[in-house]
Amino acid sequence: MVVPLADAREFHAHDGAGQYWSLEKLKSFDEFVERRFPGSRRMAYYLMSIHEHLPPQARKELKEVGWTKGLELAKVARREGQAFECATWLHKARHMPKEEFKREGERELTGRETEP
Repeated sequence: MVVPLADAREFHAHDGAGQYWSLEKLKSFDEFVERRFPGSRRMAYYLMSIHEHLPPQARKELKEVGWTKGLELAKVARREGQAFECATWLHKARHMPKEEFKREGERELTGRETEP
């Protein structure tokens, strides 16, 4: 499923009462997810996590690296916070195959080598 990464930004727009809205003026977050991500609630939450945890520089380059690597970037960024080395991790994301990049992220998060 190809999903515009811009849709993730809409997840964070809500009024003071916690009612979510979108450009379509839907009544709830659930309605928004069902319309934009039919059959894939998990994809919606992945994109939300990516948007929530990656710095703006990394979000701009998500089309180049893809949402799967973006999710791995978000995991590392969430853990490292302000110390997240965005340029280093984006370089790795651009140049490593997906599975290798995933192992690199796991190694960073756990401190242990993972089996290929």
